[in-house]
Amino acid sequence: MRRISLSFALMMVLLGLCDRAFADGVAIGTFSFDPVFAPTSQSPGLDSFDISDYTGGSSLPTIFPVATSLNFGNLDLVVTNADGTVTSYSEGSAGEGSTFFFDTLVYDTQTPLDATLNGTISPITIALSDGSTINIGGNFTAVLDPSLGSALTAGVDSTTIFASPQAVPEPSSLLLLCSGLALAGISLKRLLW
Repeated sequence: MRRISLSFALMMVLLGLCDRAFADGVAIGTFSFDPVFAPTSQSPGLDSFDISDYTGGSSLPTIFPVATSLNFGNLDLVVTNADGTVTSYSEGSAGEGSTFFFDTLVYDTQTPLDATLNGTISPITIALSDGSTINIGGNFTAVLDPSLGSALTAGVDSTTIFASPQAVPEPSSLLLLCSGLALAGISLKRLLW
């Protein structure tokens, strides 16, 4: 009975290691809240939510390592304002480089508390700056929370947009899993026969 427990424990450890062998997200851009112009004595200031796609020719290999030019599509921005209202903007798509959306211009008086950007990514097979190729999920979500106080601050608050690799174990993980299962099978065979 002790051998069965040890074999089972070994198999659980190996499965746990396989789970940790999945790659982390890949940085593909930024989502920020930026000032457009400062207020005069007669008008409120105007701010904008901006998206920067740092892939392809706009990539920065150590920070944004995607060599393939990606397209962000089906962009949907949801903003929670201080007065309790929620505003939604459907943005269409954004290509490589910085994108400034004029229909997301907001007055300082709206005081956005947070913003969530959802979208799709294509293509889903991408090349990285190190020459490797990975498959990524076709969707992303980026949440912009205030870094100072309780509301977003124009020119201060930004976040990184990440693409999530598809949940496919690396070959070494598969080898580790198969080895663990084989060891467990051999141990069980010896105990039962």
